[in-house]
Amino acid sequence: MKRLSLMQFSVSGFVSLLLVSAGVLLPQAARADIDRDATPQERARVVEVLQSQGCPVVGDVDYIQGVGFEAEDVRCNDGKEYDVFLDENFNVISKREDRD
Repeated sequence: MKRLSLMQFSVSGFVSLLLVSAGVLLPQAARADIDRDATPQERARVVEVLQSQGCPVVGDVDYIQGVGFEAEDVRCNDGKEYDVFLDENFNVISKREDRD
């Protein structure tokens, strides 16, 4: 049985760690490519839906493939700010108070 020196083990351990890290980071990098700003038409529809639900101020709107839309800094008539997620058919699926 061949014995590995500490240097060989360290290099092999580093390569293993690098490969595991790449497996975790690459899917996240690929996901970043499918997020984009909403088009002007999509943003207008999101704003229309949120205004009809008592939220007249809408900040940034992004499209997330496979999820739908994320509207940030949404201010509603209750005076609070929310992050709101809508599906691809513009139905609200989540509304969380923004505590930042």
